[in-house]
Amino acid sequence: MDTVPEKVLVDLSDVEFLASMGIRLLILNAKSVFSRGGRMALLRTKPEIRNRLEITDVAMIILIYDGLESAEVMLLA
Repeated sequence: MDTVPEKVLVDLSDVEFLASMGIRLLILNAKSVFSRGGRMALLRTKPEIRNRLEITDVAMIILIYDGLESAEVMLLA
């Protein structure tokens, strides 16, 4: 039976602070989704959160979109 690869969108709009444990969990989950043929993306990150994700190179592993509309490409692919 064919399965549709999962596409996981994580809305971070209410996240004010992201410690190393949170970053680690995002990476582990993204790798888990990827291992099953899916993709994970982050949505609506506040500038300070996005900056932290870029500094730690998470943005190279997990795509970050400003909103759901900009993530539609991932959803439709």
